Amino acid sequence: MATGAGMLDAATAPRLASRMRAMRRAADHAHVPREVLAVAALVALHANEPAPACIDLAQRALAAGPRIVPEPTDLPWFAQATIALVWADAHAAAQGPLDAGVAESRATGDPALFGMSHAHRAWLQLRLGDLQGAEGDARTLLEAPGVAAPPLYGKLAAAILVNASIEQGRLEQAEGVLDGFGVDEGAQTQ
Repeated sequence: MATGAGMLDAATAPRLASRMRAMRRAADHAHVPREVLAVAALVALHANEPAPACIDLAQRALAAGPRIVPEPTDLPWFAQATIALVWADAHAAAQGPLDAGVAESRATGDPALFGMSHAHRAWLQLRLGDLQGAEGDARTLLEAPGVAAPPLYGKLAAAILVNASIEQGRLEQAEGVLDGFGVDEGAQTQ
């Protein structure tokens, strides 16, 4: 868990380099927990390993348990495995698990799974050029009444919606999404 979370922050990721290498080596053994496999898939992607190796790790994570979707109390292996598939351009392999995540989240009301599944599926659709599909999933997440999805996924959905809107020539719509997030066009980064 520490490795998976630490990878997300540019300030902590360099300090975890030895853990990430150890996690990646551990994933080459049999009977490895899906949590290790999913993080290892991301580690492999970040290390620019060949896509088939990354895809194999992610698929092994998805297949390592009794269900393809997580339980509400699970660690974030599902998010890590599915985004690894999307980033490795294994679009067909990502579609089924993400569809299952959307269906499961709607059936159970799991807000984290709802946010992650819709955001990642929107990203997949954007990468596939399905701008309407990307927009639909992003809007579903952003406009879901009373869903307390993790903020990361709301921001990701907004970014995808902005991209889909721009690609469709709807610049005012894209600006409206940015305005809703309080983004200042003139702000400078440090």
